[in-house]
Amino acid sequence: MYNQPRSQNNNNNKEINNSLVMSQKPFQKRNKQKKKKKKKQKQKQKQKQNNKRKNQKSKSQQKSKNPKQKQNQNQKDKPKSKLGISQGLINSGITLTGKNEHFQQGMTLVDQQKFEESIELFEKAIEESPENEVFHFVLGEVQAKCGKYEFSLSSYSKAIELSPEKPEFFYSRALIYSITGKADLSVNDLTRVIELNPKSVEAFSLRGNIYLSQLQDLELAKKDLIATTQIDPKHPEAWSDLGVVYDQEHNLAKAIECFDNAIKYDPKEASYYANKSKSLNTGGKFEEALQCIEKSIRLDPNKSDIWFEKGNSLLFLNQINEAIECFDKAIKINPKEFIYYAGRASVYSMMENFEKSIQDYSKVIELNPQEKNKFLFERGVVLLSAKQPNKALNDFDDLLKSEPLNAEFLNMRGCAHDMLGSFENSLKDFKSASIIDPKNSLYSYNTGEVLFRYEKWDQAKEQFLLAKKTLSQENGEDDLETIIDAALSIIDGEIDKAIKLFTQVIDNEQEDEEDITECYYFRGRAYEESNKMDFAIEDYKKVLQLNPDFNPVKDRLNSILDKNEKK
Repeated sequence: MYNQPRSQNNNNNKEINNSLVMSQKPFQKRNKQKKKKKKKQKQKQKQKQNNKRKNQKSKSQQKSKNPKQKQNQNQKDKPKSKLGISQGLINSGITLTGKNEHFQQGMTLVDQQKFEESIELFEKAIEESPENEVFHFVLGEVQAKCGKYEFSLSSYSKAIELSPEKPEFFYSRALIYSITGKADLSVNDLTRVIELNPKSVEAFSLRGNIYLSQLQDLELAKKDLIATTQIDPKHPEAWSDLGVVYDQEHNLAKAIECFDNAIKYDPKEASYYANKSKSLNTGGKFEEALQCIEKSIRLDPNKSDIWFEKGNSLLFLNQINEAIECFDKAIKINPKEFIYYAGRASVYSMMENFEKSIQDYSKVIELNPQEKNKFLFERGVVLLSAKQPNKALNDFDDLLKSEPLNAEFLNMRGCAHDMLGSFENSLKDFKSASIIDPKNSLYSYNTGEVLFRYEKWDQAKEQFLLAKKTLSQENGEDDLETIIDAALSIIDGEIDKAIKLFTQVIDNEQEDEEDITECYYFRGRAYEESNKMDFAIEDYKKVLQLNPDFNPVKDRLNSILDKNEKK
C-alpha cells in the first residue's frame, strides 16, 4: 500500500536456480498468499528454508532442455560411448574376414587414440566386407568417440540390421540416442537389450537414468534402478540415481541411505557426496551437509556444480558472502551456465544489491533465450525494487505480448504503472488480473487498495469484500484479513474500530516492514477522517521514513501541513 499494491512471488520459477534456497526480496508489498506471522517465521526459519529447498533441488548431470531437470541431480556427465564394449565381437569380426588388414590398422590407431584417422580405415574395411556387422559397429563406436553422433547412429543401425540379436549393438545406439536427447528411442533400444539379456545391469541402469533425468517418470526410474541394484548390489551410479528418486519423493532417509551406498562402492566420486549434501540440507542438517559438500570439492575442485551447491549450503547457514564467493567460482569454471547467474542474481536481490542482480538476470536471458519469460519476470521484479519502474514496465510488456492473459504478469505491470503514478493503467491491470483469476485474493485486494487511495469508496469496498471472501477460502493471511476489515471500517465510517485494528496489526507485526508501512498509511487516513491531524501527520511521516518515494503520502502530508500554516 505504501508505494504500490502487493506483488506476488513468482511460483513459476521456483526451480530455475539450481536449488537456491533463499528467494529474492519482493518489491515492496506482500509477496505470498499464506505468509506466517513473523514470530512463527523466526521459530521455523530453517524449516521454511527446507520446504523451499524441496521445490528447488539441483541436478548437474546434464544441460537438459528442461531446466527443471537441471536441478534434480548432481551426477556424472551423460553416458558416453566406449570403444570395445565387446572385445569378443571385435575379435570375431577380424576372424570372420581373415584378419582384415584395414580393420587391423584401424584398431592400431584406436589404441593410439587416433580416432579421426581410424575412421577412413574402418570405412575401407566395410567396402571390402559390407556384410560384416562388427565393422559397422566399431565404425559407429569411433564416430561416437569423435562426436559424430548422427554418423554413429547410422553405423549402429546398419550393424543392427545385419545382426539384430546382439544386445551390444542396441545398447551402444541407446547411448547415443540418450546423448542426443532422443529419450524415447533410447528407451526402446534399452528395452530390446533387456529382452535379449534380462540380466543386463548397464541397460537397466541407463534406462532408469533416462526415466529419471529426461522423461521425469519416477516410478519407472525407481523400478529399473532397484532392478539394477538387485542384479549388481555394488553398482554406485544406480544407488546414486535411486537416491535422487527417493529425494524427489521426499523420502530423505531412503535417499541418504542410497547415497551412502553409492559412496561406499565408489568413495572417490564427488557427485555422490554432492547429492547426499542436498538431501541433508532438505532434512535441515545444514552443518553435516556443508561437510559433505566440502568432501565433494576435495575430490573434484574443478566441478562447477559442486561449488554452486556449496554456495547453496552456505546460504542455509546464512553465510551469504561466502555463498557468493562459491557462486563466483562456479561461474569462473563454467561461465556459460545460466543457472549459476540466476542463483547469484536471486541472492544479490535478497541482499538488496539490485544493480548486480539485474546484471545477472540480463546475463541469464542472454545465455538462455529459450526460457526468457521466466527471467524477464524476475528481472522485472528486481527493477521495481531498484525503483526503475519504466524498465520494469518494458519487461512486463514483453511478457504480456506472449502471455496476454497471465494474471501474475498483469498484476506486476499494474505495480509498475502504480509506481509511475498512472492510476488508470494500474487499475486496469489489477482489474484484469482479478477477472482472469477471481480466486486470488491478492488481485482483488490490490484493485481495492488503489480505488481506496483515490477515494472510489463504493468500488473499493466491493473489491475488498471480494478479497476477503477469497482469502477465507484460501485459508490465507490473518494480518491481511485484519487490514481489509480495518479498511472497510474506514469506508463504513467506523473510524475508532479501524484505528484499533490497524494499531493491532502494527503492534503484532513490528518486524514486518510491509504490513507496518501499509497500516501507518491506512491509520493516517483514519486519523484524517476523525480530524486528528497531528496523529495523521505522525503516521504519514513514519510511512515516508520507511518509503520516501511514496508520493500519495507526500501529497496528503503536504496538504495537511499547508492547512496548518494557513491557520
